[in-house]
Amino acid sequence: MILKIIRIIIIVLALHNIGIAGDALDEVNRERARYGLRLFKRDNNLTLAAEHCCKYRAKHFISGHCSGNLSDFHFVPEYKSGPRIGQKVYNLGRLAAGCAAWEQDGPFKNKWGSCCTYDNHTYAGAWWEIGKDGRRYMHLFVRD
Repeated sequence: MILKIIRIIIIVLALHNIGIAGDALDEVNRERARYGLRLFKRDNNLTLAAEHCCKYRAKHFISGHCSGNLSDFHFVPEYKSGPRIGQKVYNLGRLAAGCAAWEQDGPFKNKWGSCCTYDNHTYAGAWWEIGKDGRRYMHLFVRD
């Protein structure tokens, strides 16, 4: 029994070190820096929203945006519709979401790939997660 518990602890520690999920804003900002773009400032609420949305997408194998009654913006606190169709308002700023999912053995292995990465926003929260299907799910929320 004790050996079984030790094996489980070792596996958990190994998976943690390999990385199966995590905050991705540093990765997003490295990509932005490659193109001379201003770095995003961290927004903890958007990071939490990106984490929850990304986990949901990975659990349900959603490679693009969530839709229907549970859109991406459902995961963002204090979200409400803006004055124009399609515009989202978050604390008086525009809010947008980017996401992607792809295989881990292809040319994009461990590369950031969501839309909104190169947009001109100020604040962001990003997360990535490896799904049970082996794909890397990425989610990015940005706002002015």
